[in-house]
Parts: sequence; C-alpha cells; structure tokens
Amino acid sequence: MAVNDVELFPSFVWGEASGLTAQGNEPDKAQDRLWSVLTFIAKNARPRGLLGQMKRAGPLVNADEADNYTRMKMVVKKVVEEKYDGPALPQQAALWQIDANSRPLFDPSDAGRAPPSWIFQESTRQAGEFSSKAGLRYRLFEMVDPPADGRLGYVSSYSLTGLTIRTWTVPRKMRIAAWVIGIAASILFVLGCILATGTGRIDGTVRWQMSSTGFQYDIVRNLADICVSDQKLFPNWKRRACSFLEDGSGKYVIPATVKTAAPAAPASNPQATSESQSPVDDAPASTEAKNDVKEFGDKVGEAIQLIRKCLNVGIAAPPDDTKTDADAATTANDAASCELIARSAGNLVPIKAQTSFLDSVVATIIGVKNVAGTRSILLQLFCATLGIAGLAIALGLGTKGRVDGIWIDERNRVSLARAQVTLWTIVALGGFATIALFNVGLGAPTSFPQIPASIAAALGIAFASPMISALILNSRGLEDVTTIGASKRDTKDFSDRGSFLAAPSTALDARDDPTEASIADVFMGEQVADSAYVDISRLQNVVLTVTLVLGYFAMLTEQLRAIAPDSILTGLVHLPDPGAAFTAVLLVSHATYLGTKVYKTTPGSGEADG
Repeated sequence: MAVNDVELFPSFVWGEASGLTAQGNEPDKAQDRLWSVLTFIAKNARPRGLLGQMKRAGPLVNADEADNYTRMKMVVKKVVEEKYDGPALPQQAALWQIDANSRPLFDPSDAGRAPPSWIFQESTRQAGEFSSKAGLRYRLFEMVDPPADGRLGYVSSYSLTGLTIRTWTVPRKMRIAAWVIGIAASILFVLGCILATGTGRIDGTVRWQMSSTGFQYDIVRNLADICVSDQKLFPNWKRRACSFLEDGSGKYVIPATVKTAAPAAPASNPQATSESQSPVDDAPASTEAKNDVKEFGDKVGEAIQLIRKCLNVGIAAPPDDTKTDADAATTANDAASCELIARSAGNLVPIKAQTSFLDSVVATIIGVKNVAGTRSILLQLFCATLGIAGLAIALGLGTKGRVDGIWIDERNRVSLARAQVTLWTIVALGGFATIALFNVGLGAPTSFPQIPASIAAALGIAFASPMISALILNSRGLEDVTTIGASKRDTKDFSDRGSFLAAPSTALDARDDPTEASIADVFMGEQVADSAYVDISRLQNVVLTVTLVLGYFAMLTEQLRAIAPDSILTGLVHLPDPGAAFTAVLLVSHATYLGTKVYKTTPGSGEADG
C-alpha cells in the first residue's frame, strides 16, 4: 500500500470508533481488534469507491483519548503494511448496540434501524464489547463471507454507517393546507394594506382642501379663538402662530371688527355628520375665500404662511445640538405653533362614524367603543396582523406539518427564542405596516412612522437572545480538546456523537421528527437530564414576554381606535412608545434566562450534565 494510505485510513477508523472503550478481561486486544477490522474494511472499500460511506473524523481529539489515537495509528499501519499477525480479519462486520441481557437493540418497525440478519447466524463471530461515553454498550460482530456487490460490508448503530435513517416528510394534505392558508393569509394582509391606504386616501381629501384660501381662512378664525382661550388659562403663554392677535401689551385680542362680523361657516359639524356622508361631504369645494381675514390686521399674512408650511410640510423638527440657543427657541416655538395649527384645523375636519359590520365585530372583540369625531383603523390593523400570523402558520404547516411548526428548531423542539421573535414580528410589523400605509394614503408629510427605541430594543433583544443561547450551548464539550495536526475542526468529526437508540445523558434534548415536539418545550430544560423538568427561568421569560406583547398590542389598538382629526392632517408620526421600563423588564428577563443557561452548562455547577 502507498504511504498515503497510512495517513488516510486512521481518520476513517477514528471516525467510526472514537469515544468507545473496550470491555472484558482483555480490553486492549478487543480495542486493537476493532481498529484492525475497521482498517481492513476501509482498505477493501477504497478500490470499490465505497470508502466515503464511512465516517471520517476531523483533526481534533479529546485530551483523554490522545494516547488511544496514537496507538490506533500504529494498529492501522500494521494492517495497511500487511504486518497484522492476529486472527483472520472478516469481510463484513457490524458494531451494534446491546441491552443489559446482551441482546441486540433495534426497532423492528423500521427496517432502516434493524441490524443485518447475518449477526444472528451461528457462524457469526462475536469479537468484543465496547462502551460509549454515554454508558451505552455495543458488540462487534464479524462475518467471513464477503458483502454483496456495491455494499460496504460494515454496519454500525454507533456511527449510523450503513443504515438507512428514517426521514420524516410533511404529509401531502398538510402541504396543501399550508398553501391554502398561506394564500388566504397573504390576501388578508394585502386587504389590510389596501384598506389602510384607502382610508388614508379618503381622509386625505381634506389635505387637498388645505390649498383652498377659504379653508385656510377658517383655520385662522378658529385659531384666533383658541389663542385667546389658551392665554386666558395661561397668561404668559405665547405662540408665533398667534402673533397676529397681539396688542401693544402682549395680550391676544380679537379685533372688534371681527367680533361684529358674521361668524365663519365651518366646513361641517363632525358631531352631526350622518352615517351616509363621506368625510368631506360638507366641506367647501370652492377655492374662493368664504371670509376675509383682513380685519385681523397686517400680521395675519404671516400666520397664513405658517399655516401652509405646517400643513404641507409637517410639524417642525425639534432643535438639535448644531443650532444656537436663539435658533433652538425659534424652532421649538414653530413646532408648538404647528401643533396648535393642527389642532385648529382638526376642529374643521369631519370624521365619518365607523358603522360597518366588521368594524363593530373588531370593536366588540377587544371590548372598546368607537369615539365620535375620530377615525378608527382597527379593522386594518387586525387584517395586517392576522395576515402575518396566518403566513407564519402556513410556513409551519408546510415545513413541519404543525400549526406551530415555525417555532420548531433543528432539534425538533418548540423553541422559546423562535416563539418570541415570531410574536414580536407579528405585532410590531403589523402595526408598522398599518400606520405606514395609512400615512401613504393620507399624503402625510411623514409616511413611515418612527420606531421607538424601546421597540427597536425589544426586536434586537429577541433576535440576539437565541444567538447568545446557541453560543452558550455550543460552548459545552469544547474543554479538554487537543488539536492533532494544528488544523481547524472538521465538520465530519463524529467523536462526540451518541447512539440513535438511546441518547447520552449529557446531550441536548432532541427528537426524531417534528411530530414529537410539544408546546411544553418552551417551559422545559433543553438537556436530556432536565428535559422533563420545568425551567423556572424559561417560565418567567414566557410570562413576561406574553405580558409585554399583549400590553404593546393593547397600546397599538388604543392608538388606532381613536385617531384625532389633527392627527389625520399630520399623519401618525410614530408607533406607540412603551417607555424605558418596558425595555428594562425585557432585558432583565432575557438576562436571567441566559444567566441560568450559563450556570447549567458550566462544568462544576452541579447541573453541568443536566
């Protein structure tokens, strides 16, 4: 054999046998026998192109197995160089798990997990017993007869080599149901978006009327009354928008000529708007001035310019650090003036009452009533959020065959982290899409609402927490590792694997297929030893997450069930902000959860193997 065979075959022998310890009166002989058999199998498989079916180990070896690795290479070299002087090596072999009574373990209902029939023949030789790190027992069976053409000649329930592993697929009915639900959910989400845009467009016709001089004059007259009333309540109160009313003493006074003039006819009476009216049925269609405002004096033109700026551009931005104190004060005054103008204009905006059957159903479900003179887009919010939720359900059915399939991870457990990310995505994204499309239809100065720092932090924590959790779990088992050959860990290193008939007690809990996952997994421990016990930190995390998600959804519904007329003119500029306390509770919850996980996966903690 070529010299490279001496370097090649040890990786396959170690891939098949690492982690096993020989038992019996002569363990060294049994160990050498296993390595020799595996080398002979690999040697015969290579010219037939079957060597790739054997497991190949990477260059990392646990420190406690370094001596065995060196001795194994010497055994391999003897067989490769044909210097092996032990009993004749078999053409076929099987390493199979046995029970306490030394009987082979297998699942009779699954042919892919059954041992080869020849191990039960009288001519079969039993060459030794071995124990895995998990305490599972295996026996080596040898057969003199060569394997059939195209067969490796080796089967192992330890490495799963030569076995047809059962694979689970989503039933066809589930896939069809997933498509139906997915299409329906997509339609529902699009419908919610269309309704939100349409509602905004209907209300947005009022913004078109802002270009009407008559409408702006009405705002001036309404503004004058508000300015005078507010200054009576707060004598030192000042606003740039009210400066046209100021007399020599700094007080806001409506001129006598205006008081004696006929009052301006409002665009409509919001409280008297009938159910059949559109939001602008009674608004003026003419662009001519209904009332002249020259009686207010020369400064009224400045107020008109500020009205047009505020209603067409939006509320002035808050001051920033680059501005001088004078600029900051002016900007703050303009922002407050724009709010005042929006309030004045809002009193002239009629709002149609929500009386449709679906609107009433949504209001009944959440236990609220529509507020007269305000706009509700709860129906749009429910369509958007239910559409996203339905899409998540469809993806779960299509990939895992379960309604909660999107929460099932690669270990076929219901993942707490996946559930958290999904819930926050449904609520936050549903609210964002509804508000954004309402603003787009409205033609508001700011189409896309600002995301509060607390909600951005919630989404960030929800996405970062599972990554940190994975790092904590993956750190387990990396201690006492020696690098062989000073190269990186091979993805085909199977030295830490377990049996498919019984999982090792130190492993992470895993299931054979998604049907074995349970919603209770979000409360239970993640390792085999504690998978049947409730993890208090996970219970706390679940309760707090549900509380915060429902609380924020309630804030969304409160914001969108009664949109004031002034908000209709300016648009909804941000999502509800739950505040710093919200972020603090969420952060503490995840910190406690991750801290508990670190403790449980730290050697010497008393629960390291749990």
